[in-house]
Amino acid sequence: MDEQIEVYRTERMETLTKLVESVLKGIVGAPDQLSVRMARAETKFVTCIVKTTEPKDMGRLIGRGGRTIDAVRTIATAYAGDWFGVHVALEEARGED
Repeated sequence: MDEQIEVYRTERMETLTKLVESVLKGIVGAPDQLSVRMARAETKFVTCIVKTTEPKDMGRLIGRGGRTIDAVRTIATAYAGDWFGVHVALEEARGED
């Protein structure tokens, strides 16, 4: 039974990654420069790490007063429900010069 729950939780995390990526790719100017991945810290908590190499896109991801990223965090939290806690973190990846 615990194994089935863990499989379901893992599938839900993978779907959450795709959901966040899909939403954010519609916002940024260079969707091919965006990456989203999950980092599992504990059994019931994950961090969704969003990276982009475009400085303008970082501003788009954050939004005015942080509204855009807050909305994405709300969507992610709602999707995760009681299955796991989630934190969405932004990281600026360094582009190749």
